[in-house]
Amino acid sequence: MNKYFFQCLLILFLFVSNLQAQNIERSIESLSYDELKDVFFKNEGKIEIQKKYAKVFLDKAKKERNTPKIARGYYCYSLLYDDNRKIIYFDSIINNVVLPSSEKNFPFVAYLEKGHFLTKKYRYNEAINSYLKVEKLAFSKNLIYHYKAKYAIAILKAEKMGDVKEALPLYLECYNFYKSQKNNPDLTFTYEASIFALADAYKSLKKVDSASYYNRFGYYETKKSKNEYLHNIFILNESATQELINNFQATLDSVTKSLPFMIKHKDKINTLASYYYRAKAYQGLGNKLKVVENYIKVDSLYHLNSNIYPEFSDGYVYLIDYYKDKGDKENQLKYLTT
Repeated sequence: MNKYFFQCLLILFLFVSNLQAQNIERSIESLSYDELKDVFFKNEGKIEIQKKYAKVFLDKAKKERNTPKIARGYYCYSLLYDDNRKIIYFDSIINNVVLPSSEKNFPFVAYLEKGHFLTKKYRYNEAINSYLKVEKLAFSKNLIYHYKAKYAIAILKAEKMGDVKEALPLYLECYNFYKSQKNNPDLTFTYEASIFALADAYKSLKKVDSASYYNRFGYYETKKSKNEYLHNIFILNESATQELINNFQATLDSVTKSLPFMIKHKDKINTLASYYYRAKAYQGLGNKLKVVENYIKVDSLYHLNSNIYPEFSDGYVYLIDYYKDKGDKENQLKYLTT
């Protein structure tokens, strides 16, 4: 009798569990697109849960033949991967979804994100081709995406491919567009970032007057908008600009203002850059102990981040020569093998 009772209880338990699972599935399927999207993003990092909601979103869109939502469903899936599956989902949007002319975001987002992913994978020419598609397609439909693509090409050429001369005219085009849109609160940061892009490009090309002009301009614009981060970036960039013309006291004054902000906000790369330019300033001013102190801090951050840009590496030559003159073979060897 007990055996029969427990068998019935087990059957009842399985029936109830199955019923509950069906009710949960029906409950998920009854959610709106916005609700599904909200739950998807609230579960960021929980891949299996996100897959579940992405599937319901995409299935719902396909069932309703809602092409803009189909595009967004594939886009949700693309966010879950960091390998070639990402490209498959982008291409599903680009090649397989026929979108209405009223659609303002797709396929531009897919092309842009594909370009960003290809850039991460060092596939620069493919990335540029993806950005060029956006630039061309968005010109008559959505100028915001047109200039996003142009800006992405400029950054890729300047920062990754080292072709600042080719990037500069693109930066100028973007700056002029974003300047015309600067009262749009959604584009204020991009406008100010485009000023920095110009200042940094002119600095790289050693056009000091132009670099300083845009550093000062950006300094005042970010002061008005209260963009504290970019405000300090402009100060730091001016210290690097002044170092180019051996104006070492001005370099030191600027970097001393920006360094505490970089440390406070744990901006490791710009903290490293700040110590580097402080070392260069002291080097020009002839304060060897301060030079060594700051280059050692650059080295410490290098080991902490396991990453250093070539432009910040010449401090090692100074440290090696310094310890060689001191007869300190241990430290000389230390920086020779870094």
